[in-house]
Amino acid sequence: MRGGKTVLAIAPLLLASAAHAAPPCDARVRAVDAQFRAAMIHGDAKALDRIVADDAKIIHGNHGGIQDKAGLIDRFRSYHIDAYDRTPLLCRVSGDLAVLVASTRKVAGQAVTETSTTEVLVRRAGQWRILVLQNTDRTPG
Repeated sequence: MRGGKTVLAIAPLLLASAAHAAPPCDARVRAVDAQFRAAMIHGDAKALDRIVADDAKIIHGNHGGIQDKAGLIDRFRSYHIDAYDRTPLLCRVSGDLAVLVASTRKVAGQAVTETSTTEVLVRRAGQWRILVLQNTDRTPG
């Protein structure tokens, strides 16, 4: 758990440094995010296993629950998403960490959920993986 706290503590520093000539987002980071959303739409457990870091934490916006990698993969074996779109607001890379901030819209059956999303990705063995994903619910109601 200590490593997760470190990443969460560093994320605001990455955002704050963005105005000071931070490199633009690596196309591979955006590609991993797109692959992640596609894997959730298709319930692709193998792709989720490859994309999500073993020590990942997913924080849900509607109830505040925290899920690990195994819980996320298990959930998407039965949970179906019809559409999962993001409008990027910020994407910055600093060394082996990347932060993406986006406005997200997810459609699952009749339910439409809008969130503000922050993802922290880590590059390990040359591969970008999702380490932390936090959604903050913006759905009226």
